[in-house]
Amino acid sequence: MSKVVGTQMGLDATHALADVGGGSGDFATKLKEKFGARWLSIVEPSAEMLAGAEANALVDSASCADAVEWAAAETAPSSDPATFDRILFKEVIHHIDAVERPDLFRALREKRLCDDGRLLIVTRPQRAIDYPMWPAAYEVWAQNQPSEEELAAELKEAGFGAVHVNMHRYPHEVGVEEWCRLVRGRFWSTFSEFTDEELEVGCAHIRAAGRAGVLHFEDRLLLIDAGA
Repeated sequence: MSKVVGTQMGLDATHALADVGGGSGDFATKLKEKFGARWLSIVEPSAEMLAGAEANALVDSASCADAVEWAAAETAPSSDPATFDRILFKEVIHHIDAVERPDLFRALREKRLCDDGRLLIVTRPQRAIDYPMWPAAYEVWAQNQPSEEELAAELKEAGFGAVHVNMHRYPHEVGVEEWCRLVRGRFWSTFSEFTDEELEVGCAHIRAAGRAGVLHFEDRLLLIDAGA
């Protein structure tokens, strides 16, 4: 994934990179190691998660803030560059309220991106997914996941001139019981909307689809690239 994301971003050693919602910084530091970056900032609202980034020597600054707060601030944190060449949202955009997204994108373009900067959203399709779930879970997923059309329109509305959407697909294989363990542990927010009993019913549906105890499916990542 780091190879796909870094290539899509056109990331190189001259760039200042901000990973918004970057958690402990594990993924962004892989990007820095593989592609280089003169500066890496992690923006994360969870102080507990951010502690990992603060302890990582490859992270140049760590800001405890949510995306909207960070983008809208009149001045950047003193430890950060004034603007960034690349801004990344990896698998977090669905956590930002739809009402806030257009203003967020506008603030990022006007305040946080340099003139030739690029923003990359890594997310997943709203409907065309292949993950082993059950009908009610697919509906919850779709309700909580913005479509690529919505995101592209919001970016253009915010003033981004060049918006491109690419799909990256790769095959996946996992044991049925391991997948059910993840589902019961609510590893995606989709599953947090179900009771323990409903998750067990869902897991029974998943088991019925497994062949010889193994699930085969295609992971599909949407890469939405927007130029300032």
